[in-house]
Amino acid sequence: MAYYYKEMGWKTCLVCADTSRAGAFDQLKQNADKARIPFYGSYIELDPVTITVKGVDKFKNDGFEMIVVDTSGQHKQEVAMFEEMLQVSSAIVRTL
Repeated sequence: MAYYYKEMGWKTCLVCADTSRAGAFDQLKQNADKARIPFYGSYIELDPVTITVKGVDKFKNDGFEMIVVDTSGQHKQEVAMFEEMLQVSSAIVRTL
C-alpha cells in the first residue's frame, strides 16, 4: 500500500507496530528499504501504541502525507488484536 501511494506521488512512509510476530520488523524494514520508503519501528519497545505514536509524530513533523501503520495480524486472539488496533487508532487520532 505504501509503495502504491509513493508511486502516485504522495510522500509516504511506514511504521511497524507489529510486536507479536517474530520477524515482522525485519521483513517490513527490508521491504521498505527495497522500495525506498522511510521506515520507523523498534526492536526494544514492546507496546505497539507507543511505537505508533512515536512513528506518526516523527513522520508528521517531517511532512509526510501518507503514514502507513502495520499492525499485528489476526490469529486466535482476534478480540485482543482488535482491541489493540482500537488503541493504536485512538492514539493516532489524538496526535493529528
